[in-house]
Amino acid sequence: MAHHLGIEGVIIGNKYKFLYTYSINYGTNFYTISPEQTQHSVCLNTEITNSLPWNFVLSISIGADYGKFYGNNFGLSVSLIRSIGF
Repeated sequence: MAHHLGIEGVIIGNKYKFLYTYSINYGTNFYTISPEQTQHSVCLNTEITNSLPWNFVLSISIGADYGKFYGNNFGLSVSLIRSIGF
């Protein structure tokens, strides 16, 4: 069983997205987990567009898991994007 929460929007011309999941994991029909294992997962993404020259977009994503099901993990992604139109 899982509960999800997601929020996205724009602040000062920059996009953001926040995702959160809380899950209680009992296993499958053939393999049960006892006691159940809980997990928290979070992802935050933002795109900075107005502050960079030459139409560059800086995208930053941070993700994390905390719990017994997937363990504790952390990830970071940084991208520099430039689109050219034809």
